[in-house]
Amino acid sequence: LPLFKYDRAASVLSEQRSEGVLLGFFKDAQYAEQEISLEKGDEVFLFSDGLIDFEIDGQKKSDIRLLKSRISDLKASGKELSEIKDVLFNEKTSQVDDCSFIVIKRS
Repeated sequence: LPLFKYDRAASVLSEQRSEGVLLGFFKDAQYAEQEISLEKGDEVFLFSDGLIDFEIDGQKKSDIRLLKSRISDLKASGKELSEIKDVLFNEKTSQVDDCSFIVIKRS
């Protein structure tokens, strides 16, 4: 899965992709390092596949574009990180898989 980077100055949420094996998939996997530049106010969103999974008619589906669109819309409307978390994780949201969501913000 990619991670999302929010560029505060440009108000743009972009995908940052990497190559190779999924993190944690194999015990002895090798990973290439990547550096991501963050300016003051920029944010990085890391998440597990459970956050992009949902169910329709008993079938598990995944849509990373939907998650990106939701976060982008929430950022554009001025929502703070705690509010974004509350929108993504609440009692009205059905989750079909375990979810991890980590946000790093440069202050």
